[in-house]
Amino acid sequence: MKDYQTTPFTPDVDGMSPSTGEHSAGRIPRLAMIIVAVCLLAISATPAMADDARRLSVEFIVFERTGNSGHDEERWPERPGLPALKDAIEVGSTEAREADVRASNSGKRLSGAARRIDSEGNYRVLRHERWTLPEMSRNDSPLIRVHRDERPEPASEASRPERQRVFGDDHLMDRPDSDTEADEPVFQAAQPLDGTLSVYRTRYFHVAADLLFNPVRDDDSLTPEEQTAERSHRLEALLAGQISFDEFQADMEREPFPGYRLTESRRLRLGELHYLDHPRFGVIIRLDRSED
Repeated sequence: MKDYQTTPFTPDVDGMSPSTGEHSAGRIPRLAMIIVAVCLLAISATPAMADDARRLSVEFIVFERTGNSGHDEERWPERPGLPALKDAIEVGSTEAREADVRASNSGKRLSGAARRIDSEGNYRVLRHERWTLPEMSRNDSPLIRVHRDERPEPASEASRPERQRVFGDDHLMDRPDSDTEADEPVFQAAQPLDGTLSVYRTRYFHVAADLLFNPVRDDDSLTPEEQTAERSHRLEALLAGQISFDEFQADMEREPFPGYRLTESRRLRLGELHYLDHPRFGVIIRLDRSED
């Protein structure tokens, strides 16, 4: 299963996109070289594993393509939706301990790969984590939350507008159903990264990823209330015939983009590196038998 509502691409060492058969303006070769280098680092670090071990090591890197690279190459949905964050567990929480899911900074094999990605001017590592967890079936495997939040904290809780977000972040708010208590807290996703990963075994091992990449807006010149009012004024001006549709469309294009969502399920082989691709961000993941 793979759905980010765009044409996927897979890195290719010849600089060609298998999905289109066309060159991608120099984007693919550089990314391909990084992936190849990461694979070589990972292969060289592969130890001998016991076949009867039942605990797994999951190590992954989530990285972004910096700047606006990739944004203009596809058409993006206005509301990409929100992963099932309410159903996910946080590593280190009571729920994670009950599921025997543990974070581990020791034994990381992709540290060199993370440094290499960060050293490239066009990429930035968002998360690099290693978990150990029991081998579980699809029905038993928990959703594990993966997030990074870079939004500035308000000066005080009183200054945080309740259920109020800037227009570009509106889709990141999980609204209660109509039959839910009105005062139920609203769950808000982190920025620039939030989502879930799940690793399970049927006949083969699989990873299911549902990640939302929503870069933090740089323009803080307007408060959330002012941004909402500004958009309302533009809509009123359009309806009143004070501005043309082209002028309104140009203003809309300056709104902060709501985000990019990657939803993918992939079969995993032990000891091999796997890449979940997206034009704006990606995931490198490796699954091994745990020695912890």
